[in-house]
Order: sequence, then C-alpha cells, then structure tokens
Amino acid sequence: SETVGSILNRSVSDNYMYPMRYNDEHEITRYFDFTYISSDDFVKTADWGERLRQSEADGIVFAVVPKKEDELDKIRVIIAEHALNNERIVFAVPRMFKDIEKIAYEYAAVIRLKSLVSEDEQLSDEYDIYIEDLSEVLGSFHLAYSRPENAAVNYYYGGVRRNLYRKAQLSSLLSQICEDVFPHTPVINNEAINKNHLPTVAVNSRNKILSGLLANHLEPNLGMTGTGQEVSMMRSTLIQTGVLVNEDAQARLEMHPADANMAHVLGIIENFFAGANAGNGLSFAVLYEQLTSPEYGIGLKSGVIPIYVAAVLHLCKNNLVIKYGDSETKITADLLNSINENPQSYTVIMEDWNEDKARYMNALSELFAEYIVENE
Repeated sequence: SETVGSILNRSVSDNYMYPMRYNDEHEITRYFDFTYISSDDFVKTADWGERLRQSEADGIVFAVVPKKEDELDKIRVIIAEHALNNERIVFAVPRMFKDIEKIAYEYAAVIRLKSLVSEDEQLSDEYDIYIEDLSEVLGSFHLAYSRPENAAVNYYYGGVRRNLYRKAQLSSLLSQICEDVFPHTPVINNEAINKNHLPTVAVNSRNKILSGLLANHLEPNLGMTGTGQEVSMMRSTLIQTGVLVNEDAQARLEMHPADANMAHVLGIIENFFAGANAGNGLSFAVLYEQLTSPEYGIGLKSGVIPIYVAAVLHLCKNNLVIKYGDSETKITADLLNSINENPQSYTVIMEDWNEDKARYMNALSELFAEYIVENE
C-alpha cells in the first residue's frame, strides 16, 4: 500500500535540489533528491546508506512527514541521538504538525478513479477539478518543506540543526557537502559529456576520441580538425586537463598532468590494469566503483570514463586481454562503450610480458607490416 511519503513524491515535479556554488566552480551537475518519507518509514529505516544506493543522486534531502503531533519530538531525538549523520543526507523536519494524510490519500484516490473513467469525458473533467484543488494544497505543503524562507521546517545535518533561512543557504550547505564528499573530482568543462547518460550523438562524438586514443600512432589533436562536438569534447577532456600534449607534429599522453585530481584519476586506472596480473584478472566493476562511488572521493560521471580508460590503454593495451565472460574481445571504442554500460560483465588480465616477447612481437609486426592496418 502507498505511504503518504510516496504519494507526496508523486505529486511534486521539482523533487531535486542543486548545490549551485559547487556545480558552478566544478563545471559539473551534482544534485540531491528531495524525498518525502513517512514517519513510519523513517523510524523503520536501519540502513540509510542503502537508501542512498537506491538513488542515482549525489545525496538526498529527506523530508520527514509525521502522522501526529507527538511524533515531532521523537523524530528530532532520533536524528540527534542516533546521529543520523550519513555525510550525504540532510533531514527536513516540520516545526509544527500539519495533518496532510487525508489530503494525500484523497489525491491518490481521485487520480486512481480518473484513470478508470478515461472514456467518460465529463466525469474525467470533474475529477480534474478535484485534482487541481488537491494539488494546490499539496503544492503549498511542499513549499513549506523546500523553501527555508517559509520558516516552516528545521534542517538537520550530521545530527545537528542547521540555521537555514534562505534557499541560497540550503544550496550552500549542499555545496559544502559536495566539497567534503568529492574532494578529488577533476574539473572537466563540458556539459555535453560530463554526465552519466549521453545521447547517441554525444556517444558517436566520444567514439571518435576513443578511436584516436586507441590507434597505435597518436596524432596531434587525435587527427581532429574543425569545430564539431568531438573537437570540443577532446579539448575539454584531454587538452585542457593536460593529458594530451601536442608537440610540433607529435602528440604524447601525460599520465602525471599538473592537475592533481586528473593525475589521481589516471593513477587509479593505471594501478587497476597493473593489478590485473593475478589469477583470473580483475572485473571492471572494481575500477568503476573507485571512479564513481562517493566513498572514494572522485565521483566521476560515467560519460567521461571511457576517454581516460582509453588514454591509459594506449600505453599498455598490447599487454592486456579483456574478456566478456570467457571470450576474449578486441579492444575498440565499441568495447569501451559496452564496458561503460556493464562494467561487471568484463574482466581484464595483464599478460606476463618481457623483453624477449616484445622483440618477437616487433619482428612479427615488421614481417607482416604491409598487411596490418594501423588502426586495427
């Protein structure tokens, strides 16, 4: 059965909050879910970390909805005494009790009834009037929680009440949380790629960058010219970050760029491949966990990850085997896209490599040079 919390979450459209200052300074879009939770669910929740894992957001503002007046003190005590201080959670608790349960269930019932009479236009219109009236009441209830200037709720972080009186102060708290949780995020100034879900056009642009990085010979600007999306992506992810260095007619990859956060990201990818030399190798899920999970302080958006994986692969792909299940795969842009979608399905193994093997392989490639296509 539906809770008051789930009905309220369905009824509001703007259920996100943004750490504005942090996003501006770091050229990234992080956000917090704004989620209603009934007092029953609040009391029952033992693992707040699990609630976070169920969300794609960078954090959550939980708006606690009490059923009766005497629950308010109990909620405040639980927050303070149990120090519900998960570093990515803020709680909003009303200062005074307002009974919204009846309105919420009425709203849910009318929406349900309307869905059953879609054929009857007149009845459907009448339900619309009800829905509009009830939505207005729920809307003003929502504004009380989401706008600190209405002075209707107290905000708690780390078990402590925070004095927030304006929306900007709430946003500032969220920015500070992001600064503390993600200290190692490199600045990548390109909204088209610095996010988790890319449209097909952006994936195609990224593919051109990946192919340039996976080529055996690195060209200046990866051989790109003009003003296409792939050029701006390449510049913001590789050149502005100091990873791709153009020198006269040559280009090289810098694994220790001046930006300490970018160097840290590349170091994690290098260490992942270097550590894949035992037993059955390593699952890419391990690498993605380190690059994206807040616990590691980087929190990269997955849209950019294949580019930095390809940059490191350029230097060591001849020593690596990547497997999908038990099958070896060819290292291509498409493969990196597939890994990005399902890292847990792929493993990498660092082959035992020595000078003799290197000389043998070089001799082989010279022998067959005329049959080998450079980009293969």
